[in-house]
Amino acid sequence: MPTTIFYCVQGQVTIWLMGVFGKAGSVADLGALGRLSVMFVVITSVMTTIVVPRFAKYQSPQLLRRRFAQIIGAFLMFDLFVVAVAALLPGPILWVLGHKYAALRHELLLMMILTGINSTTEAMWLLNSAKAWIEYSWLHIPGTLITQAILLAILEVSTLRGALLFGIFSLIPSVLLNLWLAARGLRAIAANGALSPVSP
Repeated sequence: MPTTIFYCVQGQVTIWLMGVFGKAGSVADLGALGRLSVMFVVITSVMTTIVVPRFAKYQSPQLLRRRFAQIIGAFLMFDLFVVAVAALLPGPILWVLGHKYAALRHELLLMMILTGINSTTEAMWLLNSAKAWIEYSWLHIPGTLITQAILLAILEVSTLRGALLFGIFSLIPSVLLNLWLAARGLRAIAANGALSPVSP
């Protein structure tokens, strides 16, 4: 429960910081760019309803390791594709938001990087949860808070660029923790002896 509550609150921290330290225009820009993250909703929905239940069935360490790498690799490829499109064709994407957002080319790229990392981290969390590899998930809370305290000291969060960088680097503890939880879970299954692989 603490992790879930923290996750819900944490998602609004960037907007809150912009509201406190930034200008109203920057908050509006952040909200507009955030609407573009809807493209990640579809792949996350597929992940939740199809991929995760399938992954939960597997018992073979080799198959689990391979599927974990394949799933996260697919997410990373999708992230890279979206970031590449944002870098090469920012104009058409920003046109969807309206002409007053046409100058947010660099911020668009940062938002796509932020959303991509967040989406991939969420995918890792879903896979770890499906196999109950979440015993030390509470470490996410102090790790994120310490990281954000450091970031507040070195970043200018009153600007849109600074707020987006704050969001990106705040995800580092979660990424590292989920990778460690997955590696720990796979080692535990291998150590306890694998059952017969469930046919994919």
